[in-house]
Amino acid sequence: MSDQEATDHQARVRRLTPADLNDEQQILYDRIVSASQAQGPPLFQVIDSSGALEGPFNGYLHQPALGAVLQDLGDAMRDDASLTSRARELAILVVAAHCNADFARYAHEAIGRAVGLTDVEMAGVRDRRYEVIVNPFERAVVDTTDQLASRGDLSDAECAAVVEKLGEAMLLELLTLVGFYSLLILQMRVLRVGVPAQ
Repeated sequence: MSDQEATDHQARVRRLTPADLNDEQQILYDRIVSASQAQGPPLFQVIDSSGALEGPFNGYLHQPALGAVLQDLGDAMRDDASLTSRARELAILVVAAHCNADFARYAHEAIGRAVGLTDVEMAGVRDRRYEVIVNPFERAVVDTTDQLASRGDLSDAECAAVVEKLGEAMLLELLTLVGFYSLLILQMRVLRVGVPAQ
């Protein structure tokens, strides 16, 4: 089921507004909102008109101890990682294409545009026409992510090739990124989280 199909169903957990939050949830809510605002004008909708969080973030609030860990990991993938912003967004969009994940595509195409991805590149990733990615480093990231999203593994030859091109640390980073976004997409699918109404 795609996220768009999910919007045709009722969300499976309550959308928590600020009035619903306990102290632990409020701390996490404030952190998510502050992180979103710290990055400048919003590139995609994080908060709806009632104050509820969009995307995976509402789910975080239902289990705030775990949600805080997921927020930490997301922050680290964005702020402390060695992948370039373009390569990171390309990898996320490859996972979104494989999982038919509308919210991830909606949010990360907006971020992708902000970090310099072109409409041609993003359409190529959506359609799995990776030849539009001409930068060799970015193409290695895209091809490796495609292999991981398709099969959940790399052959010995594929692993050796990606280590040669990206290095061991960046391979571990890419594995973490693919796993993290696959997890978020799974949560949003099961909880029937769709794209915000435009």
